[in-house]
Amino acid sequence: MKKLTLSLCLFALLVLVACGENWYGSSSGGGSDIKSLRLDAEDAFRNGKYETSFNICKKITEIDPTSSFGYYGMARAGLWQHGINPLNIFGIVKTKEDECPFMGEDVKTRNNYLQAMRKVFNSLTELDRRDSLTALWEFHEHGRKDKNWDSTFIITIEVNGEKENRYVNLKDRLADFRETFCGNSSSNACSDTTAKRKSFPLSDREYTGSYFGGILLLSKFSQWFLNFLDTNNDGCITKKGMPGTDYPGNASEWKKWGCTKGSDKFDPPVVFKREGGSCVPDNTQILEDLQSDMDDYYKCVETCTKDCDTKCQDKIEDLGILDINNKIDDFGDDFGDIESILNSMGIEGSEIEQYKANASFYKMGAHRDVDGDGCIDEELIDGLDNDGDGFINENSRLSPTDPNDPYYGISPMNNSMYGNNLYRDNSNWEYNKPMDFNKPVPICNVPGCSKSTCTYPSCTLLLPDETGWVRVLNFTQKKYDNGLDYWTSNNAALKLEVAQDKDCKKYKLQDRINLIGGCWPWYSREQFDYYCNKKE
Repeated sequence: MKKLTLSLCLFALLVLVACGENWYGSSSGGGSDIKSLRLDAEDAFRNGKYETSFNICKKITEIDPTSSFGYYGMARAGLWQHGINPLNIFGIVKTKEDECPFMGEDVKTRNNYLQAMRKVFNSLTELDRRDSLTALWEFHEHGRKDKNWDSTFIITIEVNGEKENRYVNLKDRLADFRETFCGNSSSNACSDTTAKRKSFPLSDREYTGSYFGGILLLSKFSQWFLNFLDTNNDGCITKKGMPGTDYPGNASEWKKWGCTKGSDKFDPPVVFKREGGSCVPDNTQILEDLQSDMDDYYKCVETCTKDCDTKCQDKIEDLGILDINNKIDDFGDDFGDIESILNSMGIEGSEIEQYKANASFYKMGAHRDVDGDGCIDEELIDGLDNDGDGFINENSRLSPTDPNDPYYGISPMNNSMYGNNLYRDNSNWEYNKPMDFNKPVPICNVPGCSKSTCTYPSCTLLLPDETGWVRVLNFTQKKYDNGLDYWTSNNAALKLEVAQDKDCKKYKLQDRINLIGGCWPWYSREQFDYYCNKKE
């Protein structure tokens, strides 16, 4: 099935890139106005007037909503209107194994793809809907004459140049179709109350799903992925930088870029990287891209006292951190829906469910325990496993990544426990600042071990990195009541399960203390109840 889908993708792209004498094919009917407009659309396209061709095709669908030529012509002209060569699409989506789609392109190219794919997707989705419903209507009409059409029948299709017989049973699909469009009767005529043309057929079927299905798949995936780069949801992708390259050079160009409004609110950067076969947000790179805009935030940290929680939170909102976090949530929630499209294009969507569960780990300054260890914002966004729990950059602190920076590890949103001073004031910063060690420091991964008794595999010994700093971040600088040092389970699956048990019905406090460690041993009963009641 994958080979068949890939063949459809490539076939659709070749058709879109072709530029013959009459690439749309012969006219399938309609009034003289439609025929004249069709010729005008073809002529405009051949002369490189893609916007004109697009608008003419749009007018054709308004006059005759059954014209598959009109929808397909809009999709084709929409691609070229934004400078997108159809032959490049498949290559940019199916990237190298260690890359994510569109990450190697500049901002303007990404935006051009977003605008083009929206036009393709919107046009072909409507055409696909009409084509599919019309195909079912045709079987329904046969069924009104010959009830045997409700049973299994054989169709012949061509796969890789060879003809194959496929057995199709439309009884269930026709039952749903008739219930929705035909008054739940095999003898009734059908109508579509949601379409511009209410009576069937809804499409002339000159261009059917086998003709445009490949490009529809590609446009669906591309639009879905690129939408996450439009962080501020204004319809386009922009970034602070060079005018005309990273954002429209003047006010009149904002609309040409597809933006719903002209403003100086640029998209906070969202960067994806390959990890475990999937694309995940790269918070290290995101923070580096935002670093030049963090000066005001750090000045706020330096001057704020008791009201730093509100002052500095406003600065974070100005930076668009919350927009990025919301996009990361969306990415995790929607990723499973796109798995079949990834697979159909030969892109393996491995470990989808685990990725969806892990997606929120990469949020910055979330003020939530999203990895199940009971700690809030305990890691720096430095690409290292600071706490030895097997995760990197989870619950990330919004702090500089350079150990030499005076604000390294300092943030008004430092780690804590639920209900235990979510924001640290100036007097407590040193309490939460990373310690500078110049020797290996062990981290316990099982209950009952301490630094003095740690032996592999009971404990994991974390060696210093290239800068001479060890990877462990003494983010709590606490000891358990029994004198043991911090430990946390490295069982990722268990932590995911605990993180998702937010109402505490499955894992009680003592379970979390015994199985997970982390910050759970320091929770009082009141603090744990506060956590379970979701008072974030």
